[in-house]
Amino acid sequence: MSLKDIMAADVDDIFLDRDENAEDHIVDGQTVLCSIDQVSTRERSDRQSEQYDGIFKAVALLSVKESALGYRPVYGQAITVDDVLYMVIECVVDSGLLIVRLEANES
Repeated sequence: MSLKDIMAADVDDIFLDRDENAEDHIVDGQTVLCSIDQVSTRERSDRQSEQYDGIFKAVALLSVKESALGYRPVYGQAITVDDVLYMVIECVVDSGLLIVRLEANES
């Protein structure tokens, strides 16, 4: 068994283990096994001219297999996760696992 095979097995057995840290979520209308971590919620902007009362920015990390999602998200793309509209800020691939940083407005 090669290192690539071991790492691919780790994606399913460790990172996307349904009993530990992954669940089914609806991403762009399809149910996929993934992990979503809410990283933070903070004021929308640090600039006084861009601040709006009651609007905050929610940041989340979505970890999902590219094969399960069927595409690789790109910067600026809109993605709906569990009926919440997010914008893709960054998407990196690590051993077959997509790690997507998402932002959404919250009030």
